[in-house]
Amino acid sequence: MNHTVLKYLNPDHVIFSIQSVGWTEVDEMWSFVGSKNQQRWLWHALDPATGKILAYVFDDRKDAAFIKLKTLLKPFGIARFYTDDWGAYQRHLPTHRHTIGQQQTQTIERKHLTLRTRIKRLARKTICFSKLAKMHDIVIGLFINRYEFGVFVWYPNLGHYRWLDGVLEVVNKQNAGKGFEVLPRRWVVERTFA
Repeated sequence: MNHTVLKYLNPDHVIFSIQSVGWTEVDEMWSFVGSKNQQRWLWHALDPATGKILAYVFDDRKDAAFIKLKTLLKPFGIARFYTDDWGAYQRHLPTHRHTIGQQQTQTIERKHLTLRTRIKRLARKTICFSKLAKMHDIVIGLFINRYEFGVFVWYPNLGHYRWLDGVLEVVNKQNAGKGFEVLPRRWVVERTFA
């Protein structure tokens, strides 16, 4: 959840729906800030049906981080959690709703590989790292917010589509002729096919 974006959004212009998720895979992912002695953990939960991240938290590898993540997951009404055998899961999830094992966590482990490939700060052996925990969280959080939570929304009264991080305006061509046309004010070149 991007709390910074939530501060600036107008609630009247936001359309969202929270769908119930029957089960989820939960895992934590190691990274570091400055040096490998300053560990930073990305805790996240994945919807296996869609392959999308439901919620995430940056923190240490302690129970408090999992409790934060569990709080973010409450609106989804999750009936079963699949995790590895890290103790925080066993201490804070009821046994009848918790399954330990690698069989049901393959999707989230694959997501780890994707994140490590796309975000070099998450690679195990890298020369690309953040010096500040705040910057580390911002860079990875922006990526997750854009590619996992990004929703293409049409604002009819404003006349444009909007992502969380930008605006795509629908611009009609002034001249119905063929070829290129430079649009005023926007410095955009447009091409039409006849």
